[in-house]
Amino acid sequence: MFWQCSLLAIIALLGAEILTLIFYSIFFSDRLFLDLLLSGIIVLVVAYPLSYIFLTQSVRLMRMAEEIERRSRIDDLSQVLNRKSFLDAADDLLAASSSPSGAGTFLYLDIDWFKTINDERGHAMGDEVIRRMGALLQSCVRHGDIVGRLGGEEFGIFLPAGDDEDAAAVYSRIAQRAKEIGQELGLDDRHVSLSAGMISHRPGQGFNELMKLADKRLYRAKSKGRNRLISKDGPGIAA
Repeated sequence: MFWQCSLLAIIALLGAEILTLIFYSIFFSDRLFLDLLLSGIIVLVVAYPLSYIFLTQSVRLMRMAEEIERRSRIDDLSQVLNRKSFLDAADDLLAASSSPSGAGTFLYLDIDWFKTINDERGHAMGDEVIRRMGALLQSCVRHGDIVGRLGGEEFGIFLPAGDDEDAAAVYSRIAQRAKEIGQELGLDDRHVSLSAGMISHRPGQGFNELMKLADKRLYRAKSKGRNRLISKDGPGIAA
């Protein structure tokens, strides 16, 4: 900030001195030195504070704009992408992919027994579970994966160029560490776990279609006992 203000003040000073030099060399050459000195002092006294105020306000407005833009993309509670931003990002990844094997793999996750946690321990506890789950998911994914809260206790993870094995490894890390959330929050009577449906993208599929297929597998994971990953027909992978 200091150097930016100084640069603006120097530019203003040079401009004022050049104009003073031209004007007084033509009309008042005998007073040239004194007026150059006075105009320089005046410009410095005025320009530096004004440049500081201008730059401070510019930085403040820029930060406000960045925060507004961030809040429009991020879910306040979980601090992962909100539904719209996640779907937009996933659509962009699918559109940009030219791989014959598809753009990647999608994990559709749901926190098990979340309504019971809310009912028995209160919504504040439920909010804390969501908050910690958002942080947990972000810490377990690969660099470049996108994480979003799709609504309520539902989350989505898209792994660009990831296959079933990559997604299963991510789910395994999440499932193991999710148990720690319950322990940390004193939910001794109810472990925190997640059910998940997994599906790999195929060329020509839109993300809405991918979500519907993953949602069906998520439903099967719930119906087969929860706390497991379903990637195809069968009992799935228990955490």
